Amino acid sequence: MREEVERKAREQVEKERAELQAREESQQRKVAEEAAKQRVVEVAAKQKTTAQEASKKRAREEPEAGPVSFILNHFCSLLFLFC
Repeated sequence: MREEVERKAREQVEKERAELQAREESQQRKVAEEAAKQRVVEVAAKQKTTAQEASKKRAREEPEAGPVSFILNHFCSLLFLFC
């Protein structure tokens, strides 16, 4: 009888320990997933900023398209259509 009680107590302790471990692992996975999501957001924001800065830099470096540029583009388009 005593052995049966001790065995059941050990089983209960093991069951509680396994449940606790499962909860801890689940919590760790959630924390890791949240950290990964946050990292993705940070990387995307950095890429967006980098792309915006590159676009602004190109806009500053490229000469503005004036009337001559428009005429040349239009002329080249017409040549392409008729050739």
